[in-house]
Amino acid sequence: MSTQMEEPDKTSQSKQRQRISITTFGLACLCFLLPFCVLTCGNDRIDEKTYSGIDMMLLRFGNENPGFGGYADIFTILAFVMIIGGLILSIFKGNYIWRSISGSAAVVCLMILYVYVRDQIKYSSHEMANFIEVKFRIGYFLALFFALVGAILNFRYDREEKAEKKKAGT
Repeated sequence: MSTQMEEPDKTSQSKQRQRISITTFGLACLCFLLPFCVLTCGNDRIDEKTYSGIDMMLLRFGNENPGFGGYADIFTILAFVMIIGGLILSIFKGNYIWRSISGSAAVVCLMILYVYVRDQIKYSSHEMANFIEVKFRIGYFLALFFALVGAILNFRYDREEKAEKKKAGT
């Protein structure tokens, strides 16, 4: 009788975990539509250019800023693909560790993007590099946050699932 009571609870817990995972990775994807970074020239707000994550993926950042763009699009694309991978894996039951790996890879790509873009401008030989400043915005930080939350939660879910299987086996 008690096993019948536990089964629906276990199924609802699994579905809740799946919904949470889909939500975190889905929100991380939506953050790519928000402003990701802003390039400003000096202290003037007149020469300000805002880029969303989608703009950075579509080479607009690199094409409009040839001395600074470099591989920023590749890191942005890799982060987005990893987040989409986590979202797709979240649709299927289980796969907690793969979701966690996908979220972790997205976090690493986003962190590399941050360092890479800032260093590209800082160490550029372009004559305007001294006046240009890059500021990362809410879309970047929210994408990083949701990818990290997705990675951590799915890692925790994987550990809990393994502990439950071990407990059931003994």
